[in-house]
Amino acid sequence: MSLGTPSRVAIVLVNFGGAADTIECLESLCALESFQSGEKIVVFVVDNDSPDGSLAVLRGWLEARGTIVPSTSDWPEREIDGPHISLRVVLAQSHVNKGFAAGCNLGLAIAFRDPSIAHFWLLNNDTTVHPCAAIELLISSRQQADRSICGSTLLYDDNHEVVQAAAGAQYVHLIGRSRHYLKGKRVSEIEDAPLPEFDYIVGASMFFSRDVLNLIGFLPERYFLYVEETEWCTRARRMGISLDWARKSYVFHKEGRSTGAEARFAKLGDHAFYFTSRNNLLYTWDHARIYTLPVTIYTLLLAVSYAFKGDLAKLKIALKSVRDFWRLRNQQENLLTPL
Repeated sequence: MSLGTPSRVAIVLVNFGGAADTIECLESLCALESFQSGEKIVVFVVDNDSPDGSLAVLRGWLEARGTIVPSTSDWPEREIDGPHISLRVVLAQSHVNKGFAAGCNLGLAIAFRDPSIAHFWLLNNDTTVHPCAAIELLISSRQQADRSICGSTLLYDDNHEVVQAAAGAQYVHLIGRSRHYLKGKRVSEIEDAPLPEFDYIVGASMFFSRDVLNLIGFLPERYFLYVEETEWCTRARRMGISLDWARKSYVFHKEGRSTGAEARFAKLGDHAFYFTSRNNLLYTWDHARIYTLPVTIYTLLLAVSYAFKGDLAKLKIALKSVRDFWRLRNQQENLLTPL
């Protein structure tokens, strides 16, 4: 099929103390298949003020792997030739860590300055991708007249046959938590699965057009970590943007690697538990306020269940998350569009 006029696709990766994962992701992007219609790929790597020397490691990899190209950018930039496609990689730095959404927004803002970029792919740095992942996302977006947010089939990095999420999830408002679509199924079992009505696309892989970004605006930065994609996609759906699944876009995800959760989120670390608890309350207050009390009760009961297993710290963290939610609940965020 024809994919239209050649343009550029911008991939945004946010790195925080995970240079090894980011480099592994970049190496997999170098193996992407080329677009039939001549699209080019530029990757914006945003180091989110990592305290561990990640920026120097990434800079060293880029200088060793790529060749210098003429650029007016304020950031280090190199061209890397893969077997099928050439990537232009830009390494940007945030001088303060304002959270995952802010890191994404910085990359999106830099990319948006280039008028030749027509599509954006937010991709977690703790992923690797199948060579056809980008092509399938672009096809899916074009089939929806570039009025959609497209997700990939997310597979576990330690088992490429098992689904983490088939693009998106449904949100259970009563408890303020979500259920990933087809989680735990094998790839062979989902080929004919129907496309559900997603509440949001899982943020590990979200693909969208310039028009979609300009309509919805940037991700909500007050969430800092977790639930930002839920809020962003909720606004998108209310503006008539569809949520779609690019079935053959396979992305392999080291779920929880960068956020303090055990493998497959079997147990949340203190950091992850705090932000999921606080932010699901913030989301509920903003978009389904009638459920604020049951979500608060569920959060506290979840902490009690941890306590019975010997993790008493979760009780204190749950109380802090509820207190901080209450403090932040009416704080308004200036959700700017790129233009």
